Amino acid sequence: MRLPAVFYADHLQWTRTGSVWATWRLEPLDFGYPTTSTKRLGRAHHQALLQALKGESMLISSIATTSPAAVVQRMIEGVDLQANPMWLDTAELTLGALESIHLGERTFWLAAPLRAGGVGQGLRMSMRASQIQFREELALPRWRPSQEDMRGAFEAAAALEEALPAAFSPRRASVAEQLWVQRHAQLRGVVDDTLAAPEVVSSGFEASEIAAGPGVTAPVVDEGGVSELKSVRERSALLDRRFVKIMTPDQEVPSYQVAQPLSRTPKAGWTFPGNEYLMWVDSMPFDVDYVVRLTVSAASAAKRKNAKRENELRDQVFQYSGGDQGITGAVNELTMISQDLADYQAALDVSAREVSVQPTIVFYTSGQTAEMAKKRAQTLASELKRYEFHLDTPLGGQESLWWAGIPGVPASRIVREYEQLSTGRQFATALPLVGSKLGDPTGFLIGHARSTGRNTPVLQDPTRTVEGNRSGSFGIIGELGSGKTFTLMSICGYMYARGANLVVIDPTVKREYATFIRSLTDDPIVVDVLEPQVSLDPLRVFPAEVASRVTQTLIATLLGIGLRHKDAPTLSRYLSQSFLQREGISSLEQLRQALASAEGDEAAVRIAALLDMIADKDIGKVLFDDSLPAVDLQRRAVVFCTSGLELPSDQDLSNERMFEQMSIEKTVGYALYAQIAQIARELCFEDRSRMSLFATDEVKRLTSSPKGVQVVEEFVLDGRKHNAIIGMAGQDVSHLGNETIRGFLPVRYVMRQPEAQLARSAAQWVGLDAEDPEVVSMIQYQLSPTDPKTKKPIAGREGEAIFRDAMNPPRIGLIKVAAPASPEILQAMDTRPSQERTRA
Repeated sequence: MRLPAVFYADHLQWTRTGSVWATWRLEPLDFGYPTTSTKRLGRAHHQALLQALKGESMLISSIATTSPAAVVQRMIEGVDLQANPMWLDTAELTLGALESIHLGERTFWLAAPLRAGGVGQGLRMSMRASQIQFREELALPRWRPSQEDMRGAFEAAAALEEALPAAFSPRRASVAEQLWVQRHAQLRGVVDDTLAAPEVVSSGFEASEIAAGPGVTAPVVDEGGVSELKSVRERSALLDRRFVKIMTPDQEVPSYQVAQPLSRTPKAGWTFPGNEYLMWVDSMPFDVDYVVRLTVSAASAAKRKNAKRENELRDQVFQYSGGDQGITGAVNELTMISQDLADYQAALDVSAREVSVQPTIVFYTSGQTAEMAKKRAQTLASELKRYEFHLDTPLGGQESLWWAGIPGVPASRIVREYEQLSTGRQFATALPLVGSKLGDPTGFLIGHARSTGRNTPVLQDPTRTVEGNRSGSFGIIGELGSGKTFTLMSICGYMYARGANLVVIDPTVKREYATFIRSLTDDPIVVDVLEPQVSLDPLRVFPAEVASRVTQTLIATLLGIGLRHKDAPTLSRYLSQSFLQREGISSLEQLRQALASAEGDEAAVRIAALLDMIADKDIGKVLFDDSLPAVDLQRRAVVFCTSGLELPSDQDLSNERMFEQMSIEKTVGYALYAQIAQIARELCFEDRSRMSLFATDEVKRLTSSPKGVQVVEEFVLDGRKHNAIIGMAGQDVSHLGNETIRGFLPVRYVMRQPEAQLARSAAQWVGLDAEDPEVVSMIQYQLSPTDPKTKKPIAGREGEAIFRDAMNPPRIGLIKVAAPASPEILQAMDTRPSQERTRA
């Protein structure tokens, strides 16, 4: 057999049999995290696709290799590498790390012969085939279709294209893509063949790209690898050689492939959702391609055929039951077939739009040796057999089945032999066109998608999101030890390497973020609020026009002097810019002294006395000690270490009396968090020339105060105007702030959350069905599951999360957060207890 194509025009190909085929690339339905409702909607979309097809067609699902270089190219796109050499180093290290991972993407294609020309179509096909053969035999110039022929084909393809459901985003395949599909079939298991970026194909009736000839090198398809056999004895062992050996002149290593058609499905049928068998192939530890050859007909025609079959079966049942043939079980077998046909008839009657579908499903496994291909075929067959889906490996049919996967090749006898009898609704339950695409086209590599079993890189690019006039902020929730700190640290490191400013609140006892940030840069500003080396005095930190406002907010929070408090006017007067400039006051300590020395001003003296109670304590040093240098906020990385700060409980904040009676430690901690948030806001919103990230772990410490909530809300709602985002990590969705904040966070991570109610809240926040037990159970027990003995995540399962990206509409899927490629940075991120690190 020869390659079928003799001429290409955009997504059309004319074949040597005279038929014209059209090919579209289909986008898979997003099944990043498929719930029951998602699967049912997916079935409806597949059913609509099948109802749009008539006659013969084929669905092709092939694995395109993702080149590590292509991933890294997406990582560095839009980044000034001269100004940010650290990101270039990161990209190079990532390239090396990705070389050891098999990256791939499942691609989907629809190819169908066109019905163009009405009643004379068959005659024209025969004439075309004769002309093509005649020219080839006489070595004449290649045949090409006439303009009228091409226009008719384009019109027929456009009519079919219009009927295809928009859910699959059908796009006309370019000539290069059609050649890739054929070339890929020749090189399975041998060459990692990447698929080039999509090309723009004309949407009209005129070809924008044409090509004469088959376009790819003709393969030699050797059934059973007979060319390798030397002796007669070896040739007698053909029963064990159920594979094809594909050889091409330009490829030294042959491809060994096994084609396995689906021969039987469960006799009692199967439940849906739960048995989407075409999705299962991505759980295999090797690549599996599959092709579905379809014959779709109207229900009315199918019913007529079915009635004829039923009559024939009745005659056979009567003959067997009335005679003395002695065939054990024959009558029962025929009765079961009759029942199947009756069920099929009932399925056709469900809807007026229902169609009869006769699919032949062929799976292709491959390898660099025959044994490898056969072993993989056996593994696949065994896995599907567990669920009563049986695959055959027909002897003598391997070559024909291989050609069955090439668009333009007519369905052969063996393809017809393995046809299943189904309806559009029934076959749609296989869900052949699903996948998972997550993340942004560019950005940093945050992890790999795990929803479909493929290692698909997931990138996150807050800069791109902000440039699209949307918030680039994100939230991470999960229990202690689930991986949220690791994820937040990773994002901080990536963004700093890409040129962003960092402002980080580090609540950890061991100053883990401070240690990590020091691994990124030699000159970060690290402010330890309980053991300060620098001052956070707002009168020394901020410009005059900002300082008085920020200071009044700080003192009002410290002393409980609200807007309507009797001492509020006095505090405002002493913090006016004119008073501060006239009196030469440039620090809180100087302000305290001025208030204390205000003779005759009882309110001022009273405020000073209250400030004394704080200034004299160690906790007040970071604000009132003038011997400390003011924090230098011109650095690109600033870390505030807050471990040890006491904060009010929920009860303290909800009970006015308890709030009034809070300890000095809680009062100062409460005010300092608000002050740090204000500093972070001023820092991040001031410099619009580069992206700024305000990162805060255990975010409840920040969102417990109204001022903290206000700052977070400003970042989420208005940060994009200032080229600034906030990244938050907490143990519960409620810790992220109010409903507005939670609702407007575009990028969301949900990590392990064992408590049922918290898991339901997490499911709802990330966009999944909180009432679905499977979803809740996944969040409780299947994300980075822990070893019952050690209580630690099982090796290799760390960092698993349900991820929701910033696309519109958002996509949701399972990912595994990737570790940074730099060993030094990875070591600095290790947040495990020291004993565990020693054991490791």
